[in-house]
Amino acid sequence: MADEISQVDAGSIGNILWSTMPQEFLGNISFLFNIAKAIGIIAIVYLLFLIVSSFIKTKQALRIKSIEENVIEINNKLDAILDNKRLSKAKKEN
Repeated sequence: MADEISQVDAGSIGNILWSTMPQEFLGNISFLFNIAKAIGIIAIVYLLFLIVSSFIKTKQALRIKSIEENVIEINNKLDAILDNKRLSKAKKEN
């Protein structure tokens, strides 16, 4: 009995199993494969969206940093101008 079991080919059992499956079951499997393909495509599109979005956000962050540096520089210059005006006004009053 053990010799008979060891002589059975697993591939032939798989072929027999698939050939005896009802058509409705095989149709459901192809439907599931199509759903899996669609989910895979959606995942790839979402991944591309995330990559492009992160690239755009990085450019925006660099632009904001540049604007921040310019605002700080403008504030420093305005403070210097105001200090000069205050000193000149104080000298006129004395």
